[in-house]
Amino acid sequence: MIPHIQNLLFRVIDPWIPPRVPVGSTERSLYRFLASILVGTFAYLIVLLTVNQTLLPLTEDGKRLINYFSLGLTFGITIALLTLRIAAKRHLALHIFITTLTGGLVYVASITGGLGSPAVICSVIIPALATLSIGAKAGIGWSLCVGLIGSGMFIAEQQGHTYRNIIIDANQSLAEFSCLVTTHAFIIFIAVYYELNSRKLSKQLRFEQSKYFHLAHHDSLTGIANRRHFIDAINREISRAKRKGDQFSVLYFDLNKFKEANDKHGHHFGDEILIAFANRLRQEIREDDFVARLGGDEFALLLRSLGRAEVVEQRLDALIHNLSTPLQLGGVDYQVSASVGYAIYPQHGSNDEELLKVADQNMYRVKRGERDNVAAPQSV
Repeated sequence: MIPHIQNLLFRVIDPWIPPRVPVGSTERSLYRFLASILVGTFAYLIVLLTVNQTLLPLTEDGKRLINYFSLGLTFGITIALLTLRIAAKRHLALHIFITTLTGGLVYVASITGGLGSPAVICSVIIPALATLSIGAKAGIGWSLCVGLIGSGMFIAEQQGHTYRNIIIDANQSLAEFSCLVTTHAFIIFIAVYYELNSRKLSKQLRFEQSKYFHLAHHDSLTGIANRRHFIDAINREISRAKRKGDQFSVLYFDLNKFKEANDKHGHHFGDEILIAFANRLRQEIREDDFVARLGGDEFALLLRSLGRAEVVEQRLDALIHNLSTPLQLGGVDYQVSASVGYAIYPQHGSNDEELLKVADQNMYRVKRGERDNVAAPQSV
């Protein structure tokens, strides 16, 4: 039900938003907030005029006052909406509306008792609207403006000026109640809309932060972690292993004859090899292991709690078997081949640089057909 109402409101509000304002942007939310205030106030004036003519027991002067106030404010709303839509100047549109509203309230107060007028209650709307729509400086500025107007009226009273009061005694309570309800309704509308909009913006911000974090820490081609993220994972694992007295291993993969396949079948074919190999590695790891593409045709695995050479080599044997199945890429059979070296923490290094260096060196020994006495690398 609520989404349908929200969509209906947006259909009324969105036509007043400039076309250049990007959909889903923070700027559009601010434009939508102001447009909703203007359209909502116009709808309130229609209700006020209808009630004024049909239900309220007002004198002719009272009805005339409401009509003049509504007509003046409607003019200000129209100019503000056109400024918003055509000129795309949100702050100017808001200032036009607030100026019109302030002038209307001053006019009402001047013939309904001055500072004792029920309309004075509505003046709190002005700084609240300016603060939530523009910012603290605008709110302070309009607060000072309202304060100066009030001070001027007070000084005029002290100098002997007497304000008219067209409100008869029988309608005094009704006028005070109406102004009080109007003020609270207006502030509640602003607060609720602002809260909903803030939640939406916060959710959008978290989504954008998550997206940018993912882009910054994952390989754009394969979707697995990149070198930076892998190094962070190693350092986190080193901290954990130190606390627990645990060990872990780092595996370094380099695809064999990848350049030849890339040159022969094209870069798209090479990309497909990298994606397929990354997916296979991802399928082979345990839930608490970590896989990454370090760059080019180099990949790495972090195997938690695997610190004995014989256990790591058993794990390598299983990987060799599972990764060696030929790939079917674009009608071409491609035999996967990769050289693999490993390093164990803390035997082969106490930080990420040392561990990756040892694993990398062992991997290149495999490529040269050599063997390492420290860690026995293998070839897929």
